[in-house]
Amino acid sequence: MCGSRSLRWMAGMLFLFLVGLAEAACYDPLLFEKHLSSEQSLVIGQIQVSGNETTRLQVIMKELPFRSGDTIASDELMRLVELGRQNLLKTSLFNFVYVNTQSDSLSTVDVSIRVEERWYWWVFPIIEPADRNVASFFGNGNWDMMNYGAYVQRDNFRGRQEMLKFRLRVGYANQLAVLFQSPEYKRKTGWGMAVNYNVFDHLPVFTLNDQPVYYKNAGNAVHRYFNASMYLQYRPQLTVRHTLELNVFSHRVSDTILALNANFFPHQHSWFDYLTLTYSLGRDVRDSKPYPLSGNYQNFRLTKAGLGVYEGEPDFWTARLRINNYWPLKKRFYSSIETMGEVSSQTDLPYVVKSGLGYRDFLRGYEYYVVDGSITAMAKANLLFELLPTRVAYWNFIPTPKFSKIHYAIYLRGFIDNGYVVKQNAHPLNRMVNSHQYGCGLGVDFVTFYDKVFSFNYAVNRFGEHGFYFHLNLLLE
Repeated sequence: MCGSRSLRWMAGMLFLFLVGLAEAACYDPLLFEKHLSSEQSLVIGQIQVSGNETTRLQVIMKELPFRSGDTIASDELMRLVELGRQNLLKTSLFNFVYVNTQSDSLSTVDVSIRVEERWYWWVFPIIEPADRNVASFFGNGNWDMMNYGAYVQRDNFRGRQEMLKFRLRVGYANQLAVLFQSPEYKRKTGWGMAVNYNVFDHLPVFTLNDQPVYYKNAGNAVHRYFNASMYLQYRPQLTVRHTLELNVFSHRVSDTILALNANFFPHQHSWFDYLTLTYSLGRDVRDSKPYPLSGNYQNFRLTKAGLGVYEGEPDFWTARLRINNYWPLKKRFYSSIETMGEVSSQTDLPYVVKSGLGYRDFLRGYEYYVVDGSITAMAKANLLFELLPTRVAYWNFIPTPKFSKIHYAIYLRGFIDNGYVVKQNAHPLNRMVNSHQYGCGLGVDFVTFYDKVFSFNYAVNRFGEHGFYFHLNLLLE
């Protein structure tokens, strides 16, 4: 149990300590040491790749920080080799990647890469909770919030790291969704598009006591939602991506929704159509995407809502910044600090475009709550201990090596989360807005293949509420 004063003190001290460490640890491994001098230089000779039965050679080569014929300092070779291996794993195309070097002379080194590809066809039924997170679903005990359906996904389509996805859901959300993504292949540019149509017979209409209040009209559509998007992506460096995305949104609700919440839409019509244009800049030098232990990640997003095309469009900007730092300590200990800030130019956002904590981002110990507002700040501090280092197991009863060979690791986690949401004219019964929220706890993370992370946490929040929570891929960004 964390007392109020002690928890505040611990949160503040740990936050300042980790910020100081982050400043020292936040460097780009692609840039660091490039100015070091070396008496011996090496020339990259042949680069041989094996195991890529589906994946095209160009997909693998573009993730390497070196090319055949490059001259590099000898003391940088192993760092660049490891960086190439990490980049290949972060594509989510391979379960295992092995990179070896060999040299027949003092000046030339050959590189051999062996990859073990994943399974790329996924066809399975959907049986899933439709709540904000798994803990919230079990906490509410509302079994009406279940989705059923079919899901078809083709990863690494045409061997070019492309993705095709089709989803059909019924239940809480009646959904038809189609998605296509084509990352940069031979060039530095990529693109993607998605279409998503949903029909709901109940939906949250306002927030009271820091929890969403739902209106339900069983068997009748109370909310129809359509979204289509298209994005263009530019990758000038291995670690940097620029993205420009255009979205069209269309909402239709029953008159009852507007009667329950006059601020659900920015006007009193039962329809709401608008466009958004988003620019994002991402920089990723983490050693792993699903469970990073070293490196750093930054992402900046600037969104303009309302482009003057539809009648009644909103007119506001939203800026969002995420900065995460991860570093190893010693003797199997690791630490990280993850921060996020978001601000909107409009102080009283329509409820349908609500933001804050409890949706995409939440504090551990607050899984059952939402905090709406136009300004959000969050900081999460973590201390990890590697209880079981990464091991490889073979399940020989499975006929395909794409599933019979797995890797897994277990980590113990201690954490302290802090958050603050600002909202004007907040309802007096929503006690968490416009005040500092914080929680702490302990957890166990099980990390395994196909980018899966299972987290089991025990957390205590500011109000002394405590419990056990389960999350799947809590850290995946």
